[in-house]
Amino acid sequence: SATALAKLYSMIQHYASDEVDINEIKYQLIMILEGLLKDTVPMVLGSALLAYNAICPSEYQYIHTHYKKICHLVCDMNEWTQAVILEVLTRYCRYMFNNPKGAANPNSRILILILRMRCYTRRRISIF
Repeated sequence: SATALAKLYSMIQHYASDEVDINEIKYQLIMILEGLLKDTVPMVLGSALLAYNAICPSEYQYIHTHYKKICHLVCDMNEWTQAVILEVLTRYCRYMFNNPKGAANPNSRILILILRMRCYTRRRISIF
């Protein structure tokens, strides 16, 4: 159903007329998406994050409460979903976490967070 949300949003953007309020429809889709993000099944959560990336990729308040759950379940998702989720988590980390003082590379903090994420999971992430 999350995949259908992303497809519906792209169709609404493409075929919308003047009398349709795209922002209202987007808000309704995001409300459904928030319900899907609460799920703990890796396939549902992965599809919900793919839809999130298509509908509202820069609105981080929707994944903020689910960040730790996403980090723990990313290893149970398929490889294609992992790649997109790591992209979403990278953007989230760049936006939400400060660059530590003394870090030569701004991506080093993100790399540390991803390596910590690997340590907390039981299985190895297959894209590394």
